[in-house]
Amino acid sequence: MDNNQKEGRNEHGLIRMAKVARDILDPSDSGMTLEGIKSTQKLETFKAFSADVKAARKMMVDGQLFDEHDLSNTCFVSTQTFKKLGGKGETLVLDLNTGIFKKLLIGTDPELLLMEDGVVRHADCVPGFSKNSKFGNDGAMAELRPDPSFTPEGLIVNMKKLLHDDKLIANVTNYDWISSCYFENGDRDYPVGTHIHIDNPKKIGLMDTEERMRLFAVTNKIIDELLTIPLIRLDGADGHKRRARCKMSSHNNYNKGKYGKGYGFFGEWRSCNGHLEHRSISGLVIANPDICTAVFGTAKAIVEAVYKETLKNGLKREFILPGKFSKIGIYKDTFDQWDKIPLAQSLSCTTASGTISAAMNKSCRTDVSRKSITEWLAKIRKLPTYSTYSENIESLGSVLSSSAKVLNGYSNANMKKTWKD
Repeated sequence: MDNNQKEGRNEHGLIRMAKVARDILDPSDSGMTLEGIKSTQKLETFKAFSADVKAARKMMVDGQLFDEHDLSNTCFVSTQTFKKLGGKGETLVLDLNTGIFKKLLIGTDPELLLMEDGVVRHADCVPGFSKNSKFGNDGAMAELRPDPSFTPEGLIVNMKKLLHDDKLIANVTNYDWISSCYFENGDRDYPVGTHIHIDNPKKIGLMDTEERMRLFAVTNKIIDELLTIPLIRLDGADGHKRRARCKMSSHNNYNKGKYGKGYGFFGEWRSCNGHLEHRSISGLVIANPDICTAVFGTAKAIVEAVYKETLKNGLKREFILPGKFSKIGIYKDTFDQWDKIPLAQSLSCTTASGTISAAMNKSCRTDVSRKSITEWLAKIRKLPTYSTYSENIESLGSVLSSSAKVLNGYSNANMKKTWKD
């Protein structure tokens, strides 16, 4: 790039990529922000010079750079730009790592309770509330539907906009807005949940539907192992009531006193408009903006790490979920071969399904000890996306390492106060 003398082109303002990298970007993307050690640079995306691509391939073959033929996370910048970002040495190749995935949207539609003097007021009876409004209802529970964002911080900003919109909140200002995991009164119970939506990189979005569902199934298990299990510290015993004893669940024949699956159980996910919707975590994660940001940032780090590994391995079925498991229920309690699934193994998420399911259903805070959180942090710090989301991950680790007294303070928090600013 330094040798390009074409008139009118400022190489210091460009980030050049091979076609395989550009294909992952959204077609509308014209630029990218790179966050280096010393500075942040906004650069216009442009095709790479063939000479630079050949040089990078040779370095890969020689073992000097990443994996052989992996150009999907590689870009080229000028020496001047490289040094401004904090790069050292003479190489003109900069590893984007998770930079491409900063273009992935994250969304959510969390539930909360409207309460007055300790009594739940059904959101479907609130004038102006609907199943489509930005602040509306999902049956008896209220639901926020913020616009998605490319960052967890941006998603929080969008949630705040809804909670401070005078028109949207006009008919609920006299109620308390309660974040919860599970609430029960004499009439019924309320399993409160938060769903997380993660966009697809372009290549994953173009996968055959069946193959993409296989990827989502494995991805969701990894999210449960790396996020839902640690969040048991937050849910505590209410997580057991929501997942295993919920009277309102269609899975439960509760009129006869039998209990089964409730909400947020192991393996509860779906494809929503072609992307993954994770449905395990509770409404407690929106107790305040800080914990909300930490959870969404950690979720994004996990999914992006999964997709990075998937793209790195060419979207191959035998890497994602080998064909021999096609007719086997990987979420059944009897399934214990996650170590035979390369994608799960690459992120060290090979705990047996029965173990994960039992832990989620039991939701015992003492089983997920502070020592467990320390071990979880050590594991999640090894994700290839950790550096991008380290602040979110460390913040979540700090919250989950708190005492039971502090953790209990998140339960039934009044969001009119915790989201005031």
